[in-house]
Amino acid sequence: MKWEYSLVVQEYYSKSSGNVWFLNGEQRADWKNMHRAAVLNLMGREGWELVAAFEYSTSFYFKRLLP
Repeated sequence: MKWEYSLVVQEYYSKSSGNVWFLNGEQRADWKNMHRAAVLNLMGREGWELVAAFEYSTSFYFKRLLP
């Protein structure tokens, strides 16, 4: 059994620029200003399991089984 891992990071800049999301270091323009719950649910629908998140953190660690 082999796993792959992903890191999702949320950056909040200001009310005018809003939330910016990164997936494995790459900015996701299509996720701009999405709420945290929406992004986490999106990852879950794509087969990712949330394995770590820390209080007051904007970093979320996911894993999923490789086919």
